[in-house]
Amino acid sequence: SAAGVRLGAGRRRREAHPHPARVFVWDVSAPPPQADLGQLPMASLALAIFTLSALAPGALPRAMANLHACLLPGGRLLLRDDGRLDLKQLKFASAGGRLPDADGWEWYARGDGTTVVFFSEARVRALAAASGFDVESIKYDKRLVVHRAAGARMQRAWVRATLRQPGPAPAASCRRRPPATGCAPP
Repeated sequence: SAAGVRLGAGRRRREAHPHPARVFVWDVSAPPPQADLGQLPMASLALAIFTLSALAPGALPRAMANLHACLLPGGRLLLRDDGRLDLKQLKFASAGGRLPDADGWEWYARGDGTTVVFFSEARVRALAAASGFDVESIKYDKRLVVHRAAGARMQRAWVRATLRQPGPAPAASCRRRPPATGCAPP
């Protein structure tokens, strides 16, 4: 989102991070914006946090292929998204919000007109394989969330995955802050 990009760019300026990074808005189901990305591949790490679930099922293979193309050999995609049988999915299902999909995706309409896909580990694994990623890990993150003020108990489920672009790992870089001696590329 544009708001997320503004926050990310502001944080980079405040922290004066020494390593190159670009923060920009991109619909990952569309071709990469060459003005922002330049020459592909270019990243050792990509994040897709509650991103893929906002796309229509038919756009997911292209989005995964685009993310794959952005990564250097050995680069990783860290993914976290809505998991199958999450409380939200059960609410949408009971309200009759499931959308038709020939491939059986668990795709639902929200009240505001947007849609959401709920992922199983098998679906993430299949998308990863079709896009050329190696799967390092895929896990369900199930939690009981308690809203104390309302006294509500909610069973939440998310899928977390670490997917890797085949090839040797990118050169190590400094962590969050460079050491006192600086951080020179290897």
